Formats: sequence, C-alpha cells, structure tokens
Amino acid sequence: MNSLMEFRQRVNRNALAASAQRSNEMLELQAMRDNAPVGAVGAPGGLLNMSGPASTGRDPLSGLLGLGAMLPGPTGDILGPIAEANMFYNEPASRTIGNYALAGIGALPAIPSLMYLMNRGGGQANRLAQARPGQAGVIGYHSSPHKFDEFDMSKVGTGEGNQAYGYGLYSAESPAVSGRGGVYDQRFTAQALGKYDLSQAEAATLRAMAGGASDTEVLGKLAKDGIFSDFDEAQAMLDKMKGSRSHIYEMDIPDEDVAKMLDWDAPLGEQTESVRKALGIPTLNELDIAEKPLREEMAELVKTGKQGSDRGGQVQTSLWQIELDRYHFYEKYNDAGEYYQALASGSKAPNSMRYGSQEEVSNYLSERGIPGNKYFDGDSRTARDGTRNFVMFDDKLAKILKRE
Repeated sequence: MNSLMEFRQRVNRNALAASAQRSNEMLELQAMRDNAPVGAVGAPGGLLNMSGPASTGRDPLSGLLGLGAMLPGPTGDILGPIAEANMFYNEPASRTIGNYALAGIGALPAIPSLMYLMNRGGGQANRLAQARPGQAGVIGYHSSPHKFDEFDMSKVGTGEGNQAYGYGLYSAESPAVSGRGGVYDQRFTAQALGKYDLSQAEAATLRAMAGGASDTEVLGKLAKDGIFSDFDEAQAMLDKMKGSRSHIYEMDIPDEDVAKMLDWDAPLGEQTESVRKALGIPTLNELDIAEKPLREEMAELVKTGKQGSDRGGQVQTSLWQIELDRYHFYEKYNDAGEYYQALASGSKAPNSMRYGSQEEVSNYLSERGIPGNKYFDGDSRTARDGTRNFVMFDDKLAKILKRE
C-alpha cells in the first residue's frame, strides 16, 4: 500500500491513464517471463514494437515507468524492462552498444516465448499461461466460494448447486465462464456481497483483476476505461472486491481423458469410438451387416414353413434386438444429453438396469471408462464449435495448477 500511496501523490489521473495504455503489453510480458526458459531475467526490450510519440523528452509515461520499476516484487521486475524499451524508443541518445548489451542479456532467453506469442496469434496472457512444462491437456477454470487444495467429490453441489449437465465437478475451458471476472466469479462474488448481481463498476473491477494483475495494473485499467474519476473511489472499490471475490482454480485436464468424455451435444451414434465401445453402441453399418444374413435366413425359414421353430424364434429375437439398438441409439434421443437425463429419470440403460439420479448415472458411466461429460458453453453452442465446459466424475482426474 505504501507504493500505491506514493503513486497517488506523484501522478494525476491523466498520467495514470497514460500508463494504463501499456497494460496489455505488461500482462503479455508477465506471461512471457513466466514461460521463459530457466535463466531468463527479463522480457524482450528492444524486440518490442512499441507505439508512442517520437519525442526526445521525458514524457509522463517514462516517469511512471521509472517509478514503477522501483516497486518491489514482480511489478518492478516487469516494469523495468518496459522502461528500458520505452527509453530506447523515445531517447535516441540512449541507443548505445553498452545499453543494448545490458538489455539484451534479459531479452535473449525470452525469445522462444515471444515466438510462441506470435504463433498463437492472439497475444493474450491467459493463452500464454497455458504453455506449461509437463502440461497434459486442456486448461480448465473452476470458480468457487470455497478455498481448498484438492477437489473432493463429496462436496459436489455445494458451489453453484445446479448440476444441469450431470453430476460431477464442473470446469470451463473459457476464463469468461469460470475465470477471474467470469460469469461464475461474478455470481459468487455478488453472493458474498449479499446481492444478486454486481454493479457495472464492481464487475469491471473484478475483470480488471484477471491474470493476477497487481493493484497498480488494476487501477490503471479502470482509469483507462473511465470507470472511476476519483482515485479514492477506485481504491475503495478494489479493496472491497479483493475481500469478496471467489477463488479461481486453474487446472490441467489430460487430453486422453477429454477424448473419452461423453459429448453431451452430439448424438449417441456420433460419439468417439471409445465412448461407443464403452456403451456398447454399434455403428449403423455394423447393424446393417449383422441384420442382412439374419433376414436372409428368416426368408428361407418362411419358405420351408419353419419360422415357428426354435431356430426361427432365435433369428426373430436377434432381428428385434437389432431394431431395438437402432431405435435406442439412433432415433430415441436427439443427443447424449437427453440419453443421460433419461437414465437419471429411471429409463432402462443398455445393461437393463435402471438409475434414479444423476449421481448413479455418472457412477455407471465412470465404471465403463467414461470419465465425464463435455458440452459447448453458451458462446459456442449455436455454432457447435469453440470452447467447452467439462463435468468430471473423478476428483483425481484434473491437477490443480494454481489458485487465485
């Protein structure tokens, strides 16, 4: 707080807004530093294509960056290289071999991270954060009012409580759903504040805190967006949201397990091969191949008047089973979601057993090697393409990478 008070005393709101213009670059640089090889001591300096006025004077941004570089912790570590880059851009006299060499020591090890940023095409810090050594699969986000170190199936339903897509542990591929400032973070934070919805200013402050942003970065973002005109008001809002925000868990969900999940939005016949085998779902071609010789045999039995024999009864039973499978797996349900809900309401499963709850169905699927459900989130469902949410049936399936 002492550094923020010095910040308040030395700059006016216009200067704060000017420093916020570099907030996106600061977040990207933080992510690049987090993912740089061991030994990296700074983000790229002269490699950045900084935009700004071609001036040889010390503009307000230079002063702010210089001040920020003296802050302790990660904020000062990041603002230092940015200040050097800004100096090289605006002050031609500083472009000496010696200065370049010193800046380059920190810049060279981070080049791979810069190339990754360019290849990803988005440059967003949350995307960079997904490239972690040893990462097994999809990065998922989970928002909860509770603080814990590991997931526990016995706690299912104590958060949102609405298990609309099956019984299990929920996570979202999109941070806009369950990341900092996402839909569920806002919902749980509002509940902590004793209200139904957050105000526009509260929601904006929560979103500005994404990615572990420092207080300085959050205040700069709010000033840039014109959310607050008074520093005290902005600081008070930030303090309130820090004390009420939910806990955000970032997790690693193995790709091999995601591939084995029940695709809630797809018909049963269009599930992955592993899911179809687990549920005993034959392809239509397999059903046709099995049906053809049986129909031919039945035709011969009819010709000889033996359709009523024991063999005739066996053939007819097999034909009925094929028709039942064709109806059950390809006609009865529009998608796997309807199939899951039907089992949960008491419909008979392929193993002739009945289940009366979502928990029983999730256990049944888990026992057959299906680790969870996956479904498109609200922004992707119409196009049936994009980010998904996941419902995991095993609390050991995902590894928690960090808690924010």
